[in-house]
Amino acid sequence: MTIANKMQSDIVIIGASGFIGRHLVNKLHSRSQRVRLLAHKSALPSNSDTVIQGDLFDLESLEKLITENSIVVNLVYLSQATLEDNLLASKNIVKACKSKKAKRLVHCSTAVICGRAMEDYITEETVDRPFDDYEKVKCAIENTLLEQTKDHSLELTILRPTCVFGQHGKNLLMLFNDLASGSNYKNYLKSCLYNKRTMNLVSVNNVVSAMVFLIDYQSPLHGERFIISDDEAEENNFRYVEKTILEILQKPDYAFPRTICPGSVLSLILRAAKKSNLNPRRKFQITKLQKFGWRREFAFQSELRQFIEWYIEYSKRKSDS
Repeated sequence: MTIANKMQSDIVIIGASGFIGRHLVNKLHSRSQRVRLLAHKSALPSNSDTVIQGDLFDLESLEKLITENSIVVNLVYLSQATLEDNLLASKNIVKACKSKKAKRLVHCSTAVICGRAMEDYITEETVDRPFDDYEKVKCAIENTLLEQTKDHSLELTILRPTCVFGQHGKNLLMLFNDLASGSNYKNYLKSCLYNKRTMNLVSVNNVVSAMVFLIDYQSPLHGERFIISDDEAEENNFRYVEKTILEILQKPDYAFPRTICPGSVLSLILRAAKKSNLNPRRKFQITKLQKFGWRREFAFQSELRQFIEWYIEYSKRKSDS
């Protein structure tokens, strides 16, 4: 498919005002892509091509938003709404896509749908065991979308990111702030407890890269799910991230040798705390996405350092304003 052919299809983004959405819009505009956005109450990027006022419960506004042969990207999760409302919103998106003869729906879900799955390596074939309400709703949304598109009149593909970090995202901020100004004693205990527990982080730039790949993919995608993570990097663990933050903050490491908590003990602590992931070694594999042709663009180590350095400067600007 040539670039000229790609430009013939509109890219419709639902949820463009969110963290991932803003990064995706910027990426698409850098390619001179035609973009259509749904506006509700949140501010949208000023350079957007077409903005349609509406919401997910107004089917008519969704039909105005979506155009024939368009690629629709859904980034919305209604965190304050009920399960029923989330499912209704998902059904409305599919209805509007089918009514306007959209080509493909790219839905952004989450890799943590796997919940209490205890395998060391999670793939798209791992049986999901959603544990908390968030995971259960996300899983139900996926199942609803799969059910609504099983007739293959609309292509559907689902992207499952792990813990996304990047500019204007919230992940890693608590750890950074704890290390920057929190209790040294508490930080020391946390370091002993978590040590090299996998963080399952993924750069927002790699998530956007995967989304663009699925937008551009030439062959039909009918219900294909893809995990996107940076777990291939051995550095994607608590101790490495902690040491990197301390280094950039120009703060010394702990004065006393750390007493490492065994993984089995950490698992018991996580269970007692009613956490979803009880396996401190758990990693998410991206083999399937790579087999389809996606190639990583951004290295975890450099993405982590760039984010921390950006956040330090961003925090300074906010405090000075």
